[in-house]
Amino acid sequence: MTLLVPQTATHHTALPPLFPGAPTFHIHLTVLASTLLIWVGASPGLDPASFDAGAGAGPSERRLAADWGVGMPAYGNLPPTATAVFRAPADLATPMALRLTKRFPATQVHVSLALPAAITRAGPDADLHAGRALLGMERRLVEWVAGVLADGDGA
Repeated sequence: MTLLVPQTATHHTALPPLFPGAPTFHIHLTVLASTLLIWVGASPGLDPASFDAGAGAGPSERRLAADWGVGMPAYGNLPPTATAVFRAPADLATPMALRLTKRFPATQVHVSLALPAAITRAGPDADLHAGRALLGMERRLVEWVAGVLADGDGA
């Protein structure tokens, strides 16, 4: 009998607020062979430990496909590309998927963002610190995913 080794690994973390008033970002990562599935949700500055207990993000922040983009790695002499699977008005997932695909070459990256409107809103009533919070989240996300992949826990 052949023993099959699991080809999937899941990980999750919560990134505490970068500054007062910033949200706590909850991240779920599923690592498949040559594919990363990343879900990011947010809750208003709650304790990161509450995510494990099932509290943390409210029902509106636990949507799987609120804003979903897929980044495909470079193939031959073609550059990496990205496309939207489900597009939100802000469309943050598609460019983030492309940037992550460039950071993790030879890996297809699915990014699903379930972020509150206060973070993704544009225009005169936009939160001035939302961009700073999103940039900090993406930087910390890249560091965390790189660490997970370096540990060899993934597929």
